[in-house]
Parts: sequence; structure tokens; C-alpha cells
Amino acid sequence: MEPTDHTRNPLGTNIFQQPAPDRAVLTGELDGHYVTLTLDRIDPDSFPQRSTPFRWVQNRPNL
Repeated sequence: MEPTDHTRNPLGTNIFQQPAPDRAVLTGELDGHYVTLTLDRIDPDSFPQRSTPFRWVQNRPNL
């Protein structure tokens, strides 16, 4: 596979921190801009895709 410009020259550098088990913070530079990205863990069972049975075909939307 031929490397792209992004693999040879990264768009930025970030520092990873995990202040709590359910939170991650990335801070640093991205494409010349200072950025802070905060990620909070969400319980996967709170999503509708996990709380209703899976069906390949639906006659009507699951409301």
C-alpha cells in the first residue's frame, strides 16, 4: 500500500489523558489549530439498536 501525505506528514499531535474510567481527553494541535476533544463513555444498552430486537425487514418503523 502506497503511503499518503497524511501517513508521511501527520496532521497534528495530541496528548491522551484519562481523568476518570469513563472519560478520555485529547489535547494538542490538529492542522495548525489547538484542539481539546473530550469523550464520555455512554452505556451501549441505552441505544435503541441494542434495546429492540433486530429485524432484517420492517413493515413500519420501530417507534
